[in-house]
Amino acid sequence: MPLKLKLKNVSDQPLAITLLKRLAFDFIANISEGQEVWRWAYGTLAQDITELKTLPPKEELTFEATSP
Repeated sequence: MPLKLKLKNVSDQPLAITLLKRLAFDFIANISEGQEVWRWAYGTLAQDITELKTLPPKEELTFEATSP
């Protein structure tokens, strides 16, 4: 199943975003009791990089993954 996470800058000003020294995003599936049953990034190696991005006004950043 395709998964998509969108971050949209709804302001009229540029938005500075810092993606820290880990994965920029993760998808986690929990059952209703809160127990984690699936994590997209499980076993994934993250790059040790800090990335700075500027999101222009009204633009969006999209992260995509696929669940089993």
